[in-house]
Amino acid sequence: MNFKSIQSYSTSYAFRHFDCGDPNLNKYIRTHAKQNDSNNLSKTYICENDDQVAGFVTLCNAQIELEAMPEEYKASNPKYPVPAIRIARLAVDINQQSKGIGKALLWFALRKILQAAYIVGTKFVVVDAKEDARGFYEKYGFVLLADSTYILPIETLIKSIV
Repeated sequence: MNFKSIQSYSTSYAFRHFDCGDPNLNKYIRTHAKQNDSNNLSKTYICENDDQVAGFVTLCNAQIELEAMPEEYKASNPKYPVPAIRIARLAVDINQQSKGIGKALLWFALRKILQAAYIVGTKFVVVDAKEDARGFYEKYGFVLLADSTYILPIETLIKSIV
C-alpha cells in the first residue's frame, strides 16, 4: 500500500480523470460530493496516489429498523430504529485497483466511524454493496442484512481494532 494520503474533500482535487468503472460513482464524485459535503449531508474523503485521485469514501448517518435486523441482533436492541453510520460510497480508480487502496479507504472509514460512535453513539456500520464487492465486505466481518445491504456491529469493530 503506497499512497500519499487520505484527506477531507477539497475542490483542489481534479476528478475529471477519475474512473472507477461505475458511471454513477464517477458522476457522484464529479457533481454531487462537493455540494453534499458543503450541506453536511455526507462527508467524502479522498485518497491520493501519485498526485492523482486514487479513490474516495463517503460517510453519512443512517438508521436500522428493528424488523430489518437479523434475528441475533433483535433481542439486544430497542424496539425503535437504532443509529448507524453508512459507508455511502467507496470507489477506487480502475488504474489504482489491486494496490490496497480500497482496504485503506475502508479502514480509514471504520476508524472515523468508531471515533463518531464514541462521541454520539451508534450501533452499526451499514453499506450497500454491489454484487462484485460483497466478498470484500464479508472478508472484514460485515453480515448480510437484506438484499445487498450489509451491517457490521460497532462491538465487532471495537474487538477487531482493540
